Amino acid sequence: MASDKFRPYLDHPFVQSIPDSVLDVLDTPELNDVIRVEDQIIRSVREYYLDDQIQPKRLTPGQFSGAVLLARGLAFLDVAHHKKDLIEIANDVWRITPTTAARPSFNHNLKTSVIPRLKDGFIEFEPSSSRVINVIPYPIGSKLFVKKNFLEIGPLFEQQINQFEIVRGVLNFPQLTSELEAASTKRYQFLRDYVALQEIDAVRPQDIKGSEYTFSKSFITGAQSKETWESVLDTSSELRIGIRQLMEFIGDSGGFISHPEIVRATSLPPRIVNQMIRTIDNVGIAHRTYTLEMESALSRPTSGTLIAMNYQELDNAQSILTLMRSVPETNEVLYRLTKESSLSEDDLSGEFGVTPAQKIINSLEIIGLIDKEARYDGRVQLVPFKGNQKFLEDVLAVAANSRHVIDPEYDLTEKLKPAFEKFDPQRFEKEAKQMRLDFFERVEEKIT
Repeated sequence: MASDKFRPYLDHPFVQSIPDSVLDVLDTPELNDVIRVEDQIIRSVREYYLDDQIQPKRLTPGQFSGAVLLARGLAFLDVAHHKKDLIEIANDVWRITPTTAARPSFNHNLKTSVIPRLKDGFIEFEPSSSRVINVIPYPIGSKLFVKKNFLEIGPLFEQQINQFEIVRGVLNFPQLTSELEAASTKRYQFLRDYVALQEIDAVRPQDIKGSEYTFSKSFITGAQSKETWESVLDTSSELRIGIRQLMEFIGDSGGFISHPEIVRATSLPPRIVNQMIRTIDNVGIAHRTYTLEMESALSRPTSGTLIAMNYQELDNAQSILTLMRSVPETNEVLYRLTKESSLSEDDLSGEFGVTPAQKIINSLEIIGLIDKEARYDGRVQLVPFKGNQKFLEDVLAVAANSRHVIDPEYDLTEKLKPAFEKFDPQRFEKEAKQMRLDFFERVEEKIT
């Protein structure tokens, strides 16, 4: 029986052509584990290539070919919901899935490998193949794409079997590295695959009392580690008090805060804040990511919502929280979209002003919430078949429970200045190393 998650999409022509026996397995724990692992690898590869501090950028050829294929296929499937022109879609996929490949090589791969797979039950093109006519609902299509183009392609899956087993093994809790190696399907390639995952920061090895453990970055920065981090920060150290207040501030801000906002809140120089963001990401207490304007930002999971699912269903979804802070009218526009699904662009400009309305609309288009072509007719219209209604409800729920997200009266300026007045970057680097060690040792106590 098809999952309840799929019921809103069962009448779609593409979905009706999927056998019930296939729909039945698209929400199984086994497939969901594969998707969680691949999602983490895809994000890690993406952020590896976006990190301007890593030079030169050149991963072993073929090491993550499966992840790159899935990333491009899922990105194409995602973008095709709100854009129809092939060139525009290709430009977005190129931006979302950076590698060292030159643009001609990327275009060739898209034409000869990705698009032919998508034509097989996922996307319908015009006869000229220059425009998309129809696309399978993303919640079903994304899972089916992984199943057909990764799991069911033996050589591709076998090539990444060690990577899959390593990341899956530590998604929810760390393990001894020796146990991961002993359980690996291709033990003779374990070191090669482990080092590759370490290079993109998908996993982190850590020596604790003479034993090497492997931690998933998603665990270190995730909700399951929250209690342990709270105990690490529960001290009289001025530096740790400052970081604890910053983490609480991120939570109050919906789990996402940008580099400019941290600068305003701490009154620290932008260069120092950049360094601090990198150090915090390296420690693992929060995750370095980017805003829509490609500014650095810090992220912590927001429990029970889709907001942290960047680069999967929506493009940099968390940036919607900074949009709500910089343009308070966003809250009302999002609320109306949940009720009406389609709004007049002219009416929004008339009611809220041209500049705020255009900033909101342009940002929603970049994120992938509204249909690009509907704008040609002056409409702000939610993209169907992507779960965007649920996403907006999540955003509004976070905003309702966090006055810092939306309250125009709330001023970030110097909010954290007292905690960072004596901030010393060199002392912080040393303290960060000890914080990380304290965290790992507390986790090790739970393991043993």
